[in-house]
Amino acid sequence: MKIKNSRVLKNVYLGKECFVVPVKQQTECSEPEALSNNIDKKEETVDKEDIINKAMSEIEMLKENARKDGFELGYKEGMKKAQEEIEAKEKEWLQVFKENILKLEKENKEYLDRVEKRLEEEAFNIVVKSVSQILHSNLLKDVEILKERIRAFLREIPPSVEIKIKVSKDDAERFYGFELPVEVDPVLKSGDFMIKTDLGFLDGRIKSLEDDFIKELKRIFE
Repeated sequence: MKIKNSRVLKNVYLGKECFVVPVKQQTECSEPEALSNNIDKKEETVDKEDIINKAMSEIEMLKENARKDGFELGYKEGMKKAQEEIEAKEKEWLQVFKENILKLEKENKEYLDRVEKRLEEEAFNIVVKSVSQILHSNLLKDVEILKERIRAFLREIPPSVEIKIKVSKDDAERFYGFELPVEVDPVLKSGDFMIKTDLGFLDGRIKSLEDDFIKELKRIFE
């Protein structure tokens, strides 16, 4: 009888018709036991992989949550910063707007003041021109109006004061029959007169009357 050694089959010897394996050896190296060991190892490997996969999944979930939290935080911070910048810009724009409004109001006021002043000047000039035209018209050259003007001056002079009435050469002949004598002054124009007293002269020239009107108008337009 020959014995064949093997790493897998130990103490196996060959008979004439079959292999004979000792019972003890068969128990130690039986196929069901080896299969069971392999299954246990596979289950152990599966359990480890499952644990690892679960751990990796949880890690990824934590990372994703961290990214979301970071994004939300960054978004909130970004929005807060953007809001602050917008509010700052709004304040800046509002200040510029107010300054422009004040500038426009100032410019408008200055413009309106200039327009008002110009209108006043134009109105003043129109009134002066109108008064001048009236005073230098034939109205004041009418002899009856001229006599009445002289009488108005005489009423302001005390009766005891000596007077001399002077008129233009063109008007002298029309004073025939006047209550007081008149003298001719070649310097005077038609419609003018002068009254000489001990105290001085009373100026009844149209030019003097015009100057008095202009002074009064200037006082009114001031």
